[in-house]
Amino acid sequence: MKSNGTPSTSSKTSRGAQTRQAILDASIELVCEYGYAGTSVSMVCKKVGIAKTALYWHFGSKAGLMAAVLDEVTGSWITELEARSNQGGTPQEQLDGLVEGLRDLVEHRSHLFRIILIPVMESGTVSPELRDITRELTHRALKAISDGFNQSAGFELPESEMLAHTIISLTHGALRRLLMEPEVDLEPFFKDLHRTIRVLVADRLRRLAKAR
Repeated sequence: MKSNGTPSTSSKTSRGAQTRQAILDASIELVCEYGYAGTSVSMVCKKVGIAKTALYWHFGSKAGLMAAVLDEVTGSWITELEARSNQGGTPQEQLDGLVEGLRDLVEHRSHLFRIILIPVMESGTVSPELRDITRELTHRALKAISDGFNQSAGFELPESEMLAHTIISLTHGALRRLLMEPEVDLEPFFKDLHRTIRVLVADRLRRLAKAR
């Protein structure tokens, strides 16, 4: 059967998905360079080569676009974090996997951390919607780590979420050092992170045994 020259619904859908992803990719690159406040709709459209109407059709507004950027980027590393924290094996193997995963994110995909930090640093200029998404995603990251330690131990560790806070804070510290000194050797940072986690877990186990 000859085609009547009208694009099929599936091809339109495919092109729409490609355009949406191109907008997200361009936005992620620009946000990493200029921040959320410094990234305008015009800048994104120019980089992708589309009209503003196309961007608004996909995301509704700049706030909607930035929310999608945050969800796209941090959702991927949180999913990986959840997998690393719940990969099974011995407690030592789980800890090794978690630290290895965090180091990989800092060394090779630092934008995944930077994207979630920017709304915190720009809290006075980003939308309430974006701040709410940041809080939700941060809670997911903390819960993934906390649940991983509790699963590894076979019971709930005291203050396991506080332990997760410490891990994320130390990882952010390694990221800041890398951004200031791109050639820095991160091996000592993550060795210390590994040792710190072991000490904190051991302390919680001692306190738990004493309470019983």
